[in-house]
Amino acid sequence: MELDGNFASAQYYRGQTFDRMERPDDAIAAYKKTLEIDPANSAASFDMGVAYYNKGDYPNAAAAYQQTLKYDPNNAQAHANLASTYRQQERYVDANAEYKAASEKA
Repeated sequence: MELDGNFASAQYYRGQTFDRMERPDDAIAAYKKTLEIDPANSAASFDMGVAYYNKGDYPNAAAAYQQTLKYDPNNAQAHANLASTYRQQERYVDANAEYKAASEKA
């Protein structure tokens, strides 16, 4: 990080480290930095979705999972997590569509 603060992988792993340390706000910040450097980094957007979901921030979780699926449309777990996020928002039609997509991708 000291040598190259714009190294996307380092930012991503920093986010994972913060996740393991139960520092979700720092993890989200690191994932956002990763995505500024590499918007197509679906692992970072997925993990950011998980962090937002675990905080109960369902609108941002949904946005993160949608970004994941933009670059990795066959990610069955992202479809399932997006479905669960929609369910938390009582968007049941959207949730059912994503659960269906998840089962088709698995």
